[in-house]
Amino acid sequence: MWPRNCTTTLQRYNYACVPLTLNGAVFSCVDQCKYLGIVLTSSRYFKCSFDHVKLKFYRCVNTVFYHSKNAGSELVSMQLMQSICLPLLMYSVEALQPSKTTVNMFNHLIDRAVHKIFYCVDHANIVYIRQSVNLPDVAECIALRTHKFKVNFRKTFSWAKVICKLLNF
Repeated sequence: MWPRNCTTTLQRYNYACVPLTLNGAVFSCVDQCKYLGIVLTSSRYFKCSFDHVKLKFYRCVNTVFYHSKNAGSELVSMQLMQSICLPLLMYSVEALQPSKTTVNMFNHLIDRAVHKIFYCVDHANIVYIRQSVNLPDVAECIALRTHKFKVNFRKTFSWAKVICKLLNF
């Protein structure tokens, strides 16, 4: 089943366009379109919305916190957050290359989760806890995931080296 909507990008993103048709089916133009769990936003440049990711992350952290609060250890909650909630946050970031604002938002989400689990408000304490439990900055995680993605992409397809050379990938 093909999606029945489209978003526009580049210079004409804020103008009304003639509806696209394919085999008699009309595509409606929308401001946002969700495809494979990624919300593409109509804008002058390629842009993704991460608002739904923020909501899913908070919902997951609250669930983990509620169910692990009787465990008696904050480290159990942190381990559960790292293994369950962080994959929601990091889904497809290696291919999308989020902006600096989005990376800062992701770091803030993690900081708020650490604050909730350890009941600390000082930023220096949150940074120390993140270092202690091996929870690095999101920019470092994205760089590592992007590198792994590029290496695996080059190994998987025989024609990938040509594409990577053309795109300076």
